[in-house]
Amino acid sequence: MALIGHFYGLRVIRPSRGSARRPCASPAEGKWNSSVLTPVLAGETLMFTKLPFVTVPIVLACVCMMGCYRAYPPTRPSVVPIAAVWAGGLDGGGWVNCSSDLVEYNVCTIWDEEGRTRGPAHYTLKDARRAATMAELKYTYLTGEAIGLESRLELRRLSPQIAR
Repeated sequence: MALIGHFYGLRVIRPSRGSARRPCASPAEGKWNSSVLTPVLAGETLMFTKLPFVTVPIVLACVCMMGCYRAYPPTRPSVVPIAAVWAGGLDGGGWVNCSSDLVEYNVCTIWDEEGRTRGPAHYTLKDARRAATMAELKYTYLTGEAIGLESRLELRRLSPQIAR
């Protein structure tokens, strides 16, 4: 029998020509095929010695990914009112509450994930110079000076914080 090579921890061998058994294309007939897979001893292949170099990085990556899990949206801090809505994604965001009582501007308050706020401020739609209607106040993201809304609308801060 002649060794052909290794295949995932198995030795592939082909019978020699002088063998008593003749190779057959159909193992179902009780005969064996032209090549046979037999187990390889642990020291016979480099695969077993390289296995830790493959599995250890995969296991470490899985552990790191599990450690980076963040709840979405995060738990609402007790100081944030129930009317405030989460705006953001897995990378961060904040809680937003805007009024739509006035035509010129919206009065919005933003809280971060820990419940800290800079207080209410005036916001208008970026290109329209008007307040967003209640139907338009569907928040998507927050930046330092803007609140993103659905339909590609954006509220921009007009003034610093106003008196509470």
